[in-house]
Amino acid sequence: MIILGIGGILGDATCAILKDGELVAAIEESKLARVTHAGAAEELPERAIAACLEMAKANPSQVDAVALVRPVPESTLLSKLRAQFPQSRIVLLEHHLAHAASAYYPSPFRIRSAIFTDASRSFWASTPTKKSTRCNGSPWPATIATATCFWKFCA
Repeated sequence: MIILGIGGILGDATCAILKDGELVAAIEESKLARVTHAGAAEELPERAIAACLEMAKANPSQVDAVALVRPVPESTLLSKLRAQFPQSRIVLLEHHLAHAASAYYPSPFRIRSAIFTDASRSFWASTPTKKSTRCNGSPWPATIATATCFWKFCA
């Protein structure tokens, strides 16, 4: 199975390919364009997609799924993606869960969990026994909000 992952559509776009569960390619659009923050916001990272496909020795018709990290702008982006990968399943992923998954899934530990919080006081947590939980922002300082959300999750 070949999965193409695309993130950072609103800035600093990146692309990666998993082939049968192994990371075989990953690159930022700006590395190929040799310009910081390359690519127009709301555009697909075309150079990064092409480079990843080349590194993976794959073509668009072989891609089984395309995972796109939200937020995704309301534009023609999804229709462009469907045209470029017509046989692929398109999956939209939440930004914070994508961060948590990047630590959770490759973990070598049998029992694992992932917690993610950011400056906007958004908080996500997940374990094998509980579904992902989101605790929305709080008017409290970030450390108090995080501790409260963590306590609620663990309870």
